[in-house]
Amino acid sequence: MQEIQCERNKLEHYEVGAHELHKEHEANILTLHLPKATQAKAVSEAHASTVHEDKHLQSDDENALERLRIAEEYTNFIAAHAVGMHVVDGRIEFDDPAVYKAFLEIAERLKAAVAAGGDALP
Repeated sequence: MQEIQCERNKLEHYEVGAHELHKEHEANILTLHLPKATQAKAVSEAHASTVHEDKHLQSDDENALERLRIAEEYTNFIAAHAVGMHVVDGRIEFDDPAVYKAFLEIAERLKAAVAAGGDALP
């Protein structure tokens, strides 16, 4: 569970750091003392790049956070039902068919979230 929280923190810090880096790039263009038209175009392009990257990072982060949320749910589920859990021929099974069905549903959502792309799970 600590690793999942660590991954959440890492995502947040990366997004904030990347945004600050792009904003710094925008500000640095002003220090170049370019001709007004060139400077205006460069600042506009840098700002558009910042906005684009922010949206891209936000989308990636939302996907990664969803995978982490499902991974946490999966871990908590296994912990809550460990007493009735068994490994048979390399597969996890549960004594209660309803618990087993719920486990398979969570596992499928996790598999789909991972297949959706982005960073691997911890």
